[in-house]
Amino acid sequence: MTLASDIVFIPASELPASANHEAESRSPEQCRDSHPDIPMAVSPQIKRVILESPVVSSGEEEVSFDETDGVPEELSARDKLLQMRQYIVKGVLESEKSYLAILELLIHYKRSLEASSQTSKPVISEEDNNAIFFNIKKLYAIHQEFVKELEPKVNNWSHDQKIGEIFKMMVFQFPEFGKYMKNYQVAVTTIHRCSQENPQFQEIAGKVTFGSHAKEVTNLEDALFKPVQRVQRNALVLHDLIKYTPEDHEDHRLLRKALDLSQYNLEEISSTIRESGALPQEKRHLVKSSFLVELVSGQRKVRYIFLFSDVLVCTKKDNNRKASNFDVKWIIPLCRLTIDTHFDYQDDLKHSHKENIEAMKKKIGQLKSELRDEVKYEEARVSKHWSISGLAAARSVDKLKRKIHELEAQLILQLPKLAVKLTHEGGKVHTLLMTTDYEREEWLETLTSLCRKCGHDDPSLSTYEVQELVNTSKALPQVNKFGSVLMQKDEEVLNGTLNVTVHKLNGLVTPCDTYCCVEMDSYDHFFMKARTNICPTSADPAWDEDFELELDGSQTLRVLVYKKVDNKSDRLLGRGALELCKSWLKTNFQEKTISMNDVSLVISVRHTPANRTMRRTPSQQKTGVFGVKISTSARREGKTVPSIVTACIQEVEKRGLDETGIYRVSGVTSEVQRLKKAFDKNVRLGTCHVTDCDIHAVTGMLKLYFRELPEPLFTEANYTNFVESLRLSDKEAKEKCMLGLLHNLPDANYYTIVTLLEHLVRVAKNVKENKMTIHNLATVLGPTLLAPAVKDTTTNPLEMMSKTTEQVMLQSAIVNYFLSLAAQGRSLRRSAQV
Repeated sequence: MTLASDIVFIPASELPASANHEAESRSPEQCRDSHPDIPMAVSPQIKRVILESPVVSSGEEEVSFDETDGVPEELSARDKLLQMRQYIVKGVLESEKSYLAILELLIHYKRSLEASSQTSKPVISEEDNNAIFFNIKKLYAIHQEFVKELEPKVNNWSHDQKIGEIFKMMVFQFPEFGKYMKNYQVAVTTIHRCSQENPQFQEIAGKVTFGSHAKEVTNLEDALFKPVQRVQRNALVLHDLIKYTPEDHEDHRLLRKALDLSQYNLEEISSTIRESGALPQEKRHLVKSSFLVELVSGQRKVRYIFLFSDVLVCTKKDNNRKASNFDVKWIIPLCRLTIDTHFDYQDDLKHSHKENIEAMKKKIGQLKSELRDEVKYEEARVSKHWSISGLAAARSVDKLKRKIHELEAQLILQLPKLAVKLTHEGGKVHTLLMTTDYEREEWLETLTSLCRKCGHDDPSLSTYEVQELVNTSKALPQVNKFGSVLMQKDEEVLNGTLNVTVHKLNGLVTPCDTYCCVEMDSYDHFFMKARTNICPTSADPAWDEDFELELDGSQTLRVLVYKKVDNKSDRLLGRGALELCKSWLKTNFQEKTISMNDVSLVISVRHTPANRTMRRTPSQQKTGVFGVKISTSARREGKTVPSIVTACIQEVEKRGLDETGIYRVSGVTSEVQRLKKAFDKNVRLGTCHVTDCDIHAVTGMLKLYFRELPEPLFTEANYTNFVESLRLSDKEAKEKCMLGLLHNLPDANYYTIVTLLEHLVRVAKNVKENKMTIHNLATVLGPTLLAPAVKDTTTNPLEMMSKTTEQVMLQSAIVNYFLSLAAQGRSLRRSAQV
């Protein structure tokens, strides 16, 4: 059934030449057959207006710009101001056109309802129609004239162009806006009354669609609030224009007068409205919601936090209840909230165990695969007939989902280590734990902003009212989309590598030392993946540093910019994020600007799918090192282990054992490539360069060397044998088989593996400083050392990706087994074999 709220406006220009005539001559039934989106509940007169109405844009667009984007560095300070002035004026024009489209939409609704009021069955009366759309036509005429005067100025722009008079004439019309704003509450009250009296109008007012293809949808009440917002925006635009108009420019004086006049008019309007109560109070609304961890008497508890515009609500999710599965634990009115982050706390999981996190993440991946198979089985059963086995399949699906939810809860408990203390005015204290600086800053910024706005009025909500508030809000999207990756289809999950180039930072006012950190999620948990070098004492810092990051079910790339303060702490200047998806990621670099309040960061991003990252193509450079068989390199040098491996290991043990995230954090790609070229040209030259490079570039180059070997270090011939031996349940038999396979590898492979594994054990002994456990190291290096070359195949891509995920887990497990043996004191050398 088509509702009145599904009205679609079709431009006359898109109709056949005879369309208007046919619309008048056809019966209502014929009109419905040609245009099924127009409901029969609407009278023929309204239909006719609808058919002749233009398509309206998707709504008023916020125009954003960066203060230095596109401004050549060689311009003078005055020219830069004028360049920014041009961008602002152009943005104002584009925004005005979008706003005009909204007003035009409202006018067409008014005309449609006017036509209805002349019939025997009006939707609403003419009086109510005039009350709802009061002064809309005058506002439209004002803005239409403004655009008409401004557009030729923008199209023929020069730095001497004068637009102050146009803005001043707009400000002179503010009394008309005042009349509209005074009537706004009358309009809203009339909408509510008419909606109760007439279901047909309720359908029309409940859903206003901006354009036939636009996604943005709002109700009539929201659309009528746009002019109220516009009045305030006009004053803000004048502030910006004055800021970027030099004082010696002829427009400066006119813009100042326009601003003074606008402020006077706004004060007059606000005073009158406050006295009459014409504008409504802001409604309570949900701002953020998320799973967080609360520290209760030293114990971690999973909580679901709802942040409303005036109150913070902490709940416990109860999966065993259907009626209300969020039980309220405590509430704090924002007007009585104090926030503190400068304190220490104690609990058993303050230092998260990443090996547990990786194990749980892999287990969830396996359960997801099982769940997908069960769902397919159940759907196949239902499509044929219902049976006892179908019921069993449904129960199996529910059981797997419960297991996934249980593991999700454990994951949430493990990671957080950054505390936020929330104190109620009465003295009650609650401590929430968060995972990353990004997440904590996001919550602090939002809480602080809302606390400033909420004033001193206590919302005085009863427990019942709070529970009802939560129940009506729980279906809204949450901040951390936990479990969303786990339930995605395999073709939607991102794998492979992401090349990120951090270019430059715009918007700094004073010179300082700055650097950037790059975070990326892995199945909804974020990890620091890369860090740029410090750009010293600059107001225009530029890094142009490249990083190659491994994707593992990743959805979001986060970047944080820090100002170096001292050795103890650094100040966060800004943070921003990019949502990663296959719709915009390409195999060539895409440049993106990430806005961070007062500053913005320019980066470039490129995606390489998993089936292209492990080709292991042999080198065409016979005298090189990369892409050359390891036995060839060792024999050429007369050594058991190639020099490139020993040089990197020695350098890491010399200055990298205390480096946080060693082997996990990516080095700058350009520096890795320079090292690679040096070794390919001359091994001795490469060995000398290693001592001067960033340690993460050294480990990145070593991983690249193993990844580009023509065959994996553990050899393809023995890969299946290693996997089968790992699955043995008898510990003694497993150890004997695994060591036997290792010792029977070709000499160059065997000596290199043992040397590397012994080195990694030494790295893991410094886990307190570098945060790299044996499990972490195995996870990072397993696929690099064991993954066979990807071959062109006709296998279904989804099946191949599913198999790849399982193989990655096995490869990491093999390396983890040998590292665990070595860490326990068991020698991996042939001479120690019993």
